[in-house]
Amino acid sequence: MDLYKIVPKGSLEHDLRKIDRLHIPRILDAIENLAENPFPIQSRKMKGAESSYRLQVGDYREIYQVDTEKKVIIIYHVRHRKEAYKRQNGDLTSANSRLKEKRTICKCYALLLACKR
Repeated sequence: MDLYKIVPKGSLEHDLRKIDRLHIPRILDAIENLAENPFPIQSRKMKGAESSYRLQVGDYREIYQVDTEKKVIIIYHVRHRKEAYKRQNGDLTSANSRLKEKRTICKCYALLLACKR
């Protein structure tokens, strides 16, 4: 089985600096293991996203995206479970939410135009 390439985003380093040093080795091991198996038992697909997943590592969650064609895993965040799903500017879940909002607005606008005709 081919290994996936792990691509950490800049926010990952920032997130790791906030985490207690005792938890870092376990989190890094989980990230390295994703290269062999990007869909471990502890991972769950995120709602509203096509290829985004979360991985539970103790009280922390790794938010990542898998591109199976290119064999690439992009690690976006590692955060405490209380903060992992909060909207952050520029993160994956926010981008997906904004895209859905734009689609809804476009559909509403199209309906409005159709009613005026």
